[in-house]
Amino acid sequence: MLQITLDDQVLTVYGRRWANMEKTLLLHDDLTGYSGIFSGQQEVKFEEKVTPADGALLWEITATLPAGKAGRSISLEKIIPPPENIDFADLHCWNCSILSGVNRFDKVVADDFWQMGVTHYHKRQFSSFYGNDDYSRWGNVRQAAFYDPLQNYGLHVSAPGDFHSGIIYFRYDKAGLHLLDSEQYLSSDHPVVWKLYLLPVPGCYRPGMEWFFNKHREFFEPENEAGRELTGSFGLTNPLSTDATLDFMQKFGAEFTELHNHFPKYGDWLTEEDEWECVVTHDYPELPPPPGKISRKKIREFIGKLHDRNIKVLYYIQCSGDCFLPYAREKFPDAIAINREGVWHPAWRECCLCNSSKETSFGKHIADIIEKLPGTYSEIDGVFIDQLCYPVEDLAHSDGQTGINNKPVANLDSTYYDNVKRLAELLHKENKIVWGNGSFDLQVQRHVDGLMAEGSCGVSELLKYFCLVKPLLVHQYPRSVHQVELIFAFALRAGAWLYSIGASSSVYDFPSVTPEIEEVFHRCVPMLEVLRKRSYCFEPHPLTLPDGVAGDVFISNDGKEYIVTAVTVAAPYENAVAEELTVKLDLKGLTAGSEAVYRTPFSNGWQPAQLSGNTLILPEHHGMSIIRITRK
Repeated sequence: MLQITLDDQVLTVYGRRWANMEKTLLLHDDLTGYSGIFSGQQEVKFEEKVTPADGALLWEITATLPAGKAGRSISLEKIIPPPENIDFADLHCWNCSILSGVNRFDKVVADDFWQMGVTHYHKRQFSSFYGNDDYSRWGNVRQAAFYDPLQNYGLHVSAPGDFHSGIIYFRYDKAGLHLLDSEQYLSSDHPVVWKLYLLPVPGCYRPGMEWFFNKHREFFEPENEAGRELTGSFGLTNPLSTDATLDFMQKFGAEFTELHNHFPKYGDWLTEEDEWECVVTHDYPELPPPPGKISRKKIREFIGKLHDRNIKVLYYIQCSGDCFLPYAREKFPDAIAINREGVWHPAWRECCLCNSSKETSFGKHIADIIEKLPGTYSEIDGVFIDQLCYPVEDLAHSDGQTGINNKPVANLDSTYYDNVKRLAELLHKENKIVWGNGSFDLQVQRHVDGLMAEGSCGVSELLKYFCLVKPLLVHQYPRSVHQVELIFAFALRAGAWLYSIGASSSVYDFPSVTPEIEEVFHRCVPMLEVLRKRSYCFEPHPLTLPDGVAGDVFISNDGKEYIVTAVTVAAPYENAVAEELTVKLDLKGLTAGSEAVYRTPFSNGWQPAQLSGNTLILPEHHGMSIIRITRK
């Protein structure tokens, strides 16, 4: 039975009047003109259609421009007012900005912005990931949940997974939840369409996420299960890495590697030269000169060395983006992306960003590489696609959808779709793996089999929502005990069972690891093994952790156990102390016969935890803990 209606612009959720939605659809020129409603609004015709869709409402808004009118850039903004008779609400946004996770908003502030916890967030007091001062980019996972955990009802809002739009942002203030689809191009022969799902949910964000996952499983499940079969560790190499480096990787259980810096310059991922200088010569002139040049023969021999050590090889490539600037100017001048200031986008060292759509010379170059790669290096076990994360404006090209300053332009996100799809299609036919660094966009990462969270930073807090089923790799260089503890702290929080041992893409002889760092690996690696091939737990409000402790709930691969992770944010390892930890559980599969065991980096194997009803007590939580609980 549908528990949500929208009649005469009155939104009703679970039989309760949520809000009056009248006069909440606004049209703006684009983000730069946010302060006022578009002056030419009377020329635009709006058509709204609301239809039932698998327990939700699908709200479609179409803007059309009469024939003969000049095309222009617009942004569609929908404001969903807060529910009536509610004193507070939680907002969960799948985003790796400061607004990540669950945030409490109390309706007690009379000024512009609500109070979040004890901190007031006013304009320009926070910055967002790929957003501006007043907006957070919502296009990442395309979901937000706004709910009351006490009254146990709420609203989940999402854009369809396969829906191509502009850049979707969210903002929240006293008026409610603002959803803005920005930088669209509207012309008489190109209407702008916006689609939103409105789903009634209980007082938690997880049921809405489960609904979205089941409706768009093709975006979350790997096309090749070989990626989920990986276990152990990951390391970076280049064709000139020494045997000592490979021995180090083997000692630390490396199962796969990214073969990087095999090319002469960025953008030339499959060079036609017979022999060439490694790109490291240019990128790192401060390093000792490389021991000789590179050739295809040397690359194949190096792949053989890795295979002799049972290490799978993922060939480094990009499907858009970075290109050595002099190379781009010589070979692909028509493809150089231009920003609003009228200059090229700076990227890696002396690189620019290029548009790789099929209409450009660079796009044809990338397409040719993709077609030739599987036959050129049939020995590889897959590819590592770097930089799936350039959603920048390109005013030199048009993608048929984006508009800025009343002109059709492009967003580089759009240049990934066809390239990644084709590369994955060719490699998956041969049971090879496609891995990606990033991406921060649901559609861009669709055809990859696993993702890397680079730098062991909060980006893993976003990527774990792409990796509800897919494997997630947390990468950091092991240069200190603290850096290594971050690998395992974020891996536990995100449910990642793959971790990095570093190695190097630019140094040929990797520096030795200290005994103290090696000890961290020794103690923490066993904690991740139980997460192998886990899936996300969608049960509503399944656990409550103490303040200052982060974690999540997963389901084991065989479905017989809950896996709960807990990390003391301030001191996960090096400065952690043994202390008792109490966790409150609300899990459907918990029974009177359920048993719990746990381990920390300093446990002697798995230890019994105290499970009484819905209360779980760990006698000695030591900064990081992982708990296994039997479920029916």
